[in-house]
Amino acid sequence: MSEFDQRLPGRTFREDLSARQLAMASSETPFVERLVAFWGNLLCVSTLGNQPVLMLAVPYENEVIRPRLTGSYAEMLHASATHPAMLIYLDQARSVGPNSRMGKRRKRDINENYARELLELHTLGTGHYDQTDVRQLAYLLTGWTINRKQAKVRFSRALAEPGEFTVVGHTFRSGRPETLRKVCDRLAVHPATAQRISRKLAAHFVVDDPPEELVSTMAEAWLGSGGNLRIVTQTLLEHDSAWLPEAHKFRPPAEWLSGILAVAGTSAARNVAKFIPKSLQQLGHTPFAPPSLEGWPDRESDWLTPDGLVTRTDIAQVAGRCFTKTKLKRRDVAE
Repeated sequence: MSEFDQRLPGRTFREDLSARQLAMASSETPFVERLVAFWGNLLCVSTLGNQPVLMLAVPYENEVIRPRLTGSYAEMLHASATHPAMLIYLDQARSVGPNSRMGKRRKRDINENYARELLELHTLGTGHYDQTDVRQLAYLLTGWTINRKQAKVRFSRALAEPGEFTVVGHTFRSGRPETLRKVCDRLAVHPATAQRISRKLAAHFVVDDPPEELVSTMAEAWLGSGGNLRIVTQTLLEHDSAWLPEAHKFRPPAEWLSGILAVAGTSAARNVAKFIPKSLQQLGHTPFAPPSLEGWPDRESDWLTPDGLVTRTDIAQVAGRCFTKTKLKRRDVAE
């Protein structure tokens, strides 16, 4: 592979990242952009040490998260589970049923990474499943792989572990593509999922430690609507706790940068487009490069630091100078 080819994924990612940040800054629906950031972080993929994901990270957000902000969580979960970015990131594309046709021939076995994170981070949370559930789910997920030539996800029965497996008290038959949808449907409406993700959503938009009444009301709306994200989000926005004076959040760096670019104006923002990836890196908050499988942290204590504030000040000054130069150029043209 040539040197140019080796650099292409990184260059493409940086260009996509700049375009994404500028689009968020100029959006007429900034709340929607915050929802995109929240759900993308909950079902995160990472580019760190994973070159194939560099080319897939922004498309993953556009294809999985954005179209489903007002749909059911089960649909978003299934779309995430069947996107090449997630299958590569959590090694699901390498998981093979040991008793499948291909597993017996090549002596391959399951990989539990995605099954574990699907239960721990994307749905139930710790304390609501055990290692047996993880392994049983890993068997059920076999068969999903990637067509390398077309870079598309496909289901192969030759890789799927045959039989029936039980996850959190519910039994599913493996070896069928529709099984994954049934698993997502079941996990998405589990009470633990409703409670856990409602709390995270309230903590992201309202306050680090949201009132229990707010979380409970959102969880009830979640279960009553079958995980309908529009209804859950509407419940959040209509609750009195979301509008109390003490309900406030310290903006994480990437969101703060979008605000700075919005204030600077479209023309000035475009002038600093090539510096956006570097600014995000300096702020310690590059999208699609979280420090762990849990995504980026969301508490004030994680971002309100002396170094962080100094960096924000420096970047704001650069954006301000670009904005001033743009205004002066416009004035010269007008004169």
